[in-house]
Amino acid sequence: MTTPFTLAVCSEMVFTDRPLIERVRRIDDLGFAAEIWDWTTKDLTALAATGAMFTSMTGYIRGDLITPDGTDELLRTAEESIKAAATLGVPRLNLHGTGLDGRGLPVLPAEVVTPPMWLGLSEHHFPFGGTISLDYATFAAVLRCIVKSLLADGFSRVMLFNSHGGNIDPLAVSARELAHEFGIPVLTTTITKVAPAAISAALTAQKALHHACEGETSIWMHLDPAQVRMDQIANSVSPGNFDAGQQVSSRFWSFSERAPVTGVRGDARAATPEKGKAIFEAMAEGLAKELRDTANWSPPDDVWRRGRAQGPR
Repeated sequence: MTTPFTLAVCSEMVFTDRPLIERVRRIDDLGFAAEIWDWTTKDLTALAATGAMFTSMTGYIRGDLITPDGTDELLRTAEESIKAAATLGVPRLNLHGTGLDGRGLPVLPAEVVTPPMWLGLSEHHFPFGGTISLDYATFAAVLRCIVKSLLADGFSRVMLFNSHGGNIDPLAVSARELAHEFGIPVLTTTITKVAPAAISAALTAQKALHHACEGETSIWMHLDPAQVRMDQIANSVSPGNFDAGQQVSSRFWSFSERAPVTGVRGDARAATPEKGKAIFEAMAEGLAKELRDTANWSPPDDVWRRGRAQGPR
C-alpha cells in the first residue's frame, strides 16, 4: 500500500513489553515513522542509530502555557528540545499547555477550556462605527465547530456562557440545535441572568444590568479600572426609560434607536468599584450553581429520532 502521507506510530503506546529501542525498530520494520514523548529519558544516539524516521516528540522539559512563570520555563526548555530534536531529525515538537505526566495526562488542571470568543452578533452597534459583526449563520457555524471540536476532545457537556446582549437570542437557538445534532446537553446563559436579585440589590440608579451602565461600568471599575474613561462618566446616562425587559414583543432595534448619541443604556454616573465587586462575585456564584446543578446535565430527549413522534408503544 502506498500513501502520500507519512504515517507514524507513537513508540510510547505500542509493544510496551519491549525496550524502547526494540519498539522503534519494530515500528520502522513495519514501514511507519516513530514518535516519542520525553526525550530526556531516552538515549538519543542509540535511537538515531536505528535508522528510523522520527516525526515528532515532546518539545519541552518543564513548564506550561497556563501561568506566566510556567510559560517562560516552557519556552526556555523548548530551546534545549530543539537541539535534541536535531539529533533525531525530528521536524515537529509538541507543546502541551498543561504539562503531561508519564501517562500522558494533564499535570495541571485548566480552569478555562476555551478562550472567550471576541466576535459575535453586534450589528446593532454599526451606527456607532468601528464595529465588526458576524451574521447568525456564521455565528451558529462557528459555535458548531467549537462544540464538535470539544466532542472530539472528549467533552460531553457544554456551557456557552455569554456576556453580550446581541448574542442572547442567537445562543438560545444554537444551544437547542446543537443538543439535537450532537445528543449532549448544551446550556447557555448570560451574566445578567445568573444572579438577578443580587445584581439588583447592588445597584442604586437602575434595577438591572443594561449597557455601559451603572452595573457594567461598576464591573469594569472592579476588574480593570484603567479602561474606564472617568472623564466621560458625567455624560454617560441615557434619557427616558431604558428597561427593555418590559416589552412584550421581540424585534430588532439598533443602538441608534435604543441608546442614541452615547450608546449608554442606564446611568453610569452611579458606578463604583464596590458595586462591581459585589456584582462580579454574585455572577461567579450564580454561574457555579448552574454548572453544579445535575438536573441541567441530563441527556437531551432525542425527539427527532425516527418514529419518536408516534408516541410510546
